[in-house]
Amino acid sequence: MSRLFHIPIILVLIITLLESANSYAAQRVVVIANIGGEPVSLSRSQVRDLFMSGITRVDEVEVALFPVGMPPGHMARSIFNASVVGLPESRIQSYWAQMKFSGRLKPPLEVENVSQMIELISSSKGAVGYVPEGTKLPTEVQIIHAP
Repeated sequence: MSRLFHIPIILVLIITLLESANSYAAQRVVVIANIGGEPVSLSRSQVRDLFMSGITRVDEVEVALFPVGMPPGHMARSIFNASVVGLPESRIQSYWAQMKFSGRLKPPLEVENVSQMIELISSSKGAVGYVPEGTKLPTEVQIIHAP
């Protein structure tokens, strides 16, 4: 009888885990920038290079670009890493530790939340970041990539 009592509890736990996994998978981020001028669309590889390789120039944009990210553990960062960078957080942290130690590159500037991301990007020409899809954006900020 004790065994039968545990089955509904286990089923509820499984359903809860599946629902949270589905809601996480359904969320998307968009890459945004303050670059002025005409609307621009960057490829996944261009965005990845900007965030991981220290690239500051792309042909489509006249201003120098600089990436802005969320802190480790932020859901938008996890989604961005999975959909654009294509690496888990542990690999990204390891990569940046090596780059900083060797003095070759610095990781992207980090902000704490979506509000700070939008504020920084809207006030800084050349800033590129990411926010959850559907986030209200000011007029000076445009979507440059939607994975």
